[in-house]
Amino acid sequence: IRENKITVLTSNGSVSRKFATGTKFAFYITVNHRDEILVSDWFNHCVRVFDPMGNLIRTISSRGHSDGQMMIPLGICTDRHGNVIVLDCKEERVTMYTQEGRFIKHILQKDEGLEHCRAMALSRDGQLVISHGDNKRNIPNEICIYQI
Repeated sequence: IRENKITVLTSNGSVSRKFATGTKFAFYITVNHRDEILVSDWFNHCVRVFDPMGNLIRTISSRGHSDGQMMIPLGICTDRHGNVIVLDCKEERVTMYTQEGRFIKHILQKDEGLEHCRAMALSRDGQLVISHGDNKRNIPNEICIYQI
């Protein structure tokens, strides 16, 4: 099994360091205000948090359908308070956790328009920008903006 790695580059583009993420499916990534690197691990249904040197410092969530659990996390971002916001693809919801990993609440759910979501970002004014769609299922791709 091949593991995904994170490569940290210097400002001139040379490799500073590389480290393994501990998963084979690490597609979405963000960096919080503490320079911690957060990776959504959809295969293991969690978020892995690394320090700037690449040491795993905590894991957020586990596999499941209950509050505080995830099924196929994809898009990820953090707010100005350091809270972690995760797009839970299979459960079709967006969930907020403290930076330490405690469940806070579900921000958005399927009945609020979430369907086939993949990526997201948080604007400076607190709006959540989410990409929707699925070419395989003939569902048009679109970007939606949610005030949270």
